[in-house]
Amino acid sequence: MKFRLVLLIFAALLPMAALANAATTANADQTVTLPAAITAAVAPSNCAADRSAAASPRAAFLGPYCGGCSDSKCQNHQIGQYCTPPPGYVGGFSCQNVYGNSCPVDGAPDCRCWTGPLP
Repeated sequence: MKFRLVLLIFAALLPMAALANAATTANADQTVTLPAAITAAVAPSNCAADRSAAASPRAAFLGPYCGGCSDSKCQNHQIGQYCTPPPGYVGGFSCQNVYGNSCPVDGAPDCRCWTGPLP
């Protein structure tokens, strides 16, 4: 009786294995061609020479550029970018739009070299 049960299970599983094998060989013959835009983004021609801010992973966390009325240490820097702390202070400072103001001349954020929680 056990032999018949085992034989029946084996006979039931055998076609499933053959179908699974046929499905993987059919997929193995397919090739994928990436569009040129994706290929260029995945594998740039000269990785070592690309040192732009856009290529940096940190660039995704930086905000817009600070305006002309910003603190002199933050002018033409992005929000979140490191700035030199005032004399007598040590590191951890970044350009932040502390009060949420905009420069009247260019409409860009009015940034300060800031550390700690925002008000």
